[in-house]
Amino acid sequence: MRLIQLTCSKCGASLNLDLDNLQAYCPYCGQKLMIDMDQMNQILTEKEKTKRQQMEYDHETQMKEMENKDRWKTLKWAGILFAFCMAILIVMAILEKFGVF
Repeated sequence: MRLIQLTCSKCGASLNLDLDNLQAYCPYCGQKLMIDMDQMNQILTEKEKTKRQQMEYDHETQMKEMENKDRWKTLKWAGILFAFCMAILIVMAILEKFGVF
């Protein structure tokens, strides 16, 4: 059984329609609803397209986040290496001042 959620055009209530049946009615206001399968297929295709686009966007966003994390990790290690080299240079300058080198 294929179900889709629609809204009643008369009262605005949410309806779950069985797509195997081409007619339904609103249990709240009694409005009869006819399902146009061509239009329904178009709606379902558009929903699937939107869902696929959202999944692609989510994947791209996750990839960018991973790239940013990797970039920050690289920058962190570069900063640590730079600080270590500067410390060595400072120690060498001090030792040279005292005539060790």
